[in-house]
Amino acid sequence: MGKVPAVADNSYLIGDTPQLTVRNDVDASVTELTVRGSWDTDLRHATIRALCGCLAEMPRTMIVDLADLADPHGDSAPTWQTARQYARSHCAETTLMVCAEGNAAEARRSAPQPPWTHYRRLDLRAELSSAGLARVVTRDACQAWGRPALANHAVFIMSELVTNAVLHTGTKMVASVSVRGRRLHLAVRDGTGTPPRLVRANGTPLSRGTGLRLVRAASHAWGALPCRDGKVVWATVDGGAG
Repeated sequence: MGKVPAVADNSYLIGDTPQLTVRNDVDASVTELTVRGSWDTDLRHATIRALCGCLAEMPRTMIVDLADLADPHGDSAPTWQTARQYARSHCAETTLMVCAEGNAAEARRSAPQPPWTHYRRLDLRAELSSAGLARVVTRDACQAWGRPALANHAVFIMSELVTNAVLHTGTKMVASVSVRGRRLHLAVRDGTGTPPRLVRANGTPLSRGTGLRLVRAASHAWGALPCRDGKVVWATVDGGAG
C-alpha cells in the first residue's frame, strides 16, 4: 500500500471501475473490494484510494478479494501489509481480511453477527416527509444510546442525506444509524448507482449542492459506496472517547 496519501478533505466517493468492484452491505456492516487484472502502478494507486474510502466508512468487516488478481511475483504484498497496519491503527473496530484463491465466500460467512450492538434502520419512501421520520429516529437513537451531544449534528446530516436522495433518486430508501467505535454512523441506501457529487458554490446560500457541502462540514467523514441494488451515502460524526 505504501504511504497512505493525504486526503484533501473528508469526502470519499468510491465507484466501480473495470478492475475494482465495491459492494457495501450497510445492514451487515460488511464491505467487499474485488481487485482484478494485472497488478501495476495504476492499479496500486486506484486500490489504495478505494481502500481508504471503504475503511473510512468503518465497516465491521472489510474483505479484499484477490481471486482474479494477476500478480505472479507478489508485488502487491506490501500494499496488503500496509493496509492491515492502517486498519489496526485507524479503524480498530474493523476486521480486514485479504482473501486469495477463492476464499472470500468463507470470509463473508465468518463476519460477525450482529455487527453492532447499537443499530436502527428505517424503510422510507421517496417523499420529502421521509426526512422528518428519519430525523425522529436519529434523535431518539442518540438519546437512547447516551449520545445526546451528537443529536443536533446527526439529525441535520440524516435530514440532508434523505432529502438529497428524495430529490435526486426518486427510489425507496433505507436510512440507518449505528454506533461504530467512537463514532456515530449515518447512512441512506437508495436504488440508483449514480454517486452524489459536490457542486461548486455560486455565491448564493441556496445554490445547488449546498446540502452536501454542509454534510461535509458537519461530518468527521462522508462518502458513497456501491451496494447490491444501488448505493449507500454515509457520514460519521465523532463522538469522542467511547
